[in-house]
Amino acid sequence: MANESSQKRSWLRKSFRAVAALLVVLIVLAWQADLFSRKLTAGEVDDNRSTADPNRVVKARWDSVPRRRLLVGAVAPRARIELSARISGQIREMLVEEGSRVAKGDPVAVLDQSVPEAARDEAAAALAMAEAEPLGANRLLEHIRQAVEARAMPQTELVDAERSRDAASRAVERARAALQAAEARLGFARIESPADGVVLETLKDSGDQVLPGRPVLVMYDPQQLEAVVSVPESLASHFEQGAEATCWIEALGLETEATVRVLVPGADPASRTVLAKLEADLPKRAVPGMYAQVAVDAEPDNAVLVPRSAVERVRQLDFVRVVGEDNRVSRRIVRLGRSLGEDVIVLAGLRASERVIRQASPDEEAVTPSASSPAPVQ
Repeated sequence: MANESSQKRSWLRKSFRAVAALLVVLIVLAWQADLFSRKLTAGEVDDNRSTADPNRVVKARWDSVPRRRLLVGAVAPRARIELSARISGQIREMLVEEGSRVAKGDPVAVLDQSVPEAARDEAAAALAMAEAEPLGANRLLEHIRQAVEARAMPQTELVDAERSRDAASRAVERARAALQAAEARLGFARIESPADGVVLETLKDSGDQVLPGRPVLVMYDPQQLEAVVSVPESLASHFEQGAEATCWIEALGLETEATVRVLVPGADPASRTVLAKLEADLPKRAVPGMYAQVAVDAEPDNAVLVPRSAVERVRQLDFVRVVGEDNRVSRRIVRLGRSLGEDVIVLAGLRASERVIRQASPDEEAVTPSASSPAPVQ
């Protein structure tokens, strides 16, 4: 009985320690998440009031700003080069893999050559036999001509002999053409690159069977990359051939100007978008499939603007110091949009014509007397 009581007390102590440790962890996490301070939404004001320096008071203004749309796309090769076999057969050896760089004329795969080699040997033997026929036909023609001249044979025999000789000559030409075709088929057993490029994808491997016209691998020219984006129908007029746009490739940290090369004349009925292809000066590190964004300026909007120097950032929140009717200053949380030069768009928390305080520049701080008190704002 005493043993059971001791075990129960031990269990209670362990449980208490576990609960206490969990509470400590939860308190630390809540403090890091700033749950113990009051949350402010855009437009709310805290009570940190002070007087304003009139030299640094500016008005938030209502102005027309260009509306920028970001369209999602990807880096893509201008042309995909598909290499296919010209004869059927089994791949004896695949000489490249994804990422391999090849030059024009380099072999990329070799097919089994036993069948085309046998066809070449057979065509060579047929040509040798065909070439022997005209020799006999010429000798026979000469004998018949002499006999006809001696009036020992009729003229029709000479005509038949000439026809036989011509047929033998044509047979030689056919056999020679057959041999050339067999040698060409033997050459097709080597699949060669038609241009300089990089292997993007291999569709077959050693030992696989291939058929004529079926692709074996896909390659591209790394010097011919472009950005391809899907453009909503409403913005298609901004992507006419030759139009300029800004292109971002996040993986490369690249921002560059791009030019519309072509707007595909056809919309996707499901997404109601058209495809635009843009030329851009892309570095060697760019590869097909990289995420890209293209910005286009749509119809302008009106927005509230304040100087970037009037915005203070505390943790994850943006604040401005607002001058009230009584010339007193309070700090207000705002929600910001994108920057426009030295200004920034205020999406929420501030109205046009309200007065805010910009931060002093280093030059202004150097000449501002520290002992003087700020004058009231007029």
